[in-house]
Amino acid sequence: SFFFFSSRRRHTRSSLVSWARRCVQETGYQRRVHGIIEMLKSFLWIAFAAFIAVSFCTRGVDYSTRVTSISCMVSNGYTFAVPRGYCSYGGVDSNVVANLRSAWDGGMSNVDVYMLSLIHI
Repeated sequence: SFFFFSSRRRHTRSSLVSWARRCVQETGYQRRVHGIIEMLKSFLWIAFAAFIAVSFCTRGVDYSTRVTSISCMVSNGYTFAVPRGYCSYGGVDSNVVANLRSAWDGGMSNVDVYMLSLIHI
């Protein structure tokens, strides 16, 4: 049997092995705790980023039919409108001019147009 002498008592090989196992288990425990703390930090950063994203979001609407009154949407917090300008069948939407005019007249602060293109392969 192998003996290790310390200043206080004599250790056998089996007691050294059990001491090493306890150290590894404690290290594993500390590793798990560290992992949980890192996971909580990541969660808090994600929650913070989501809060910031929601704080700066805007509400808008896109539409492809004729809309004559936008003021109701503006009074409910919508700030931008995106009417269709070009149809998927390959033609200009006949309502695009009237929809743009009603969006600006209704009080939308940002107005854009979306266009669907027809691609022949």
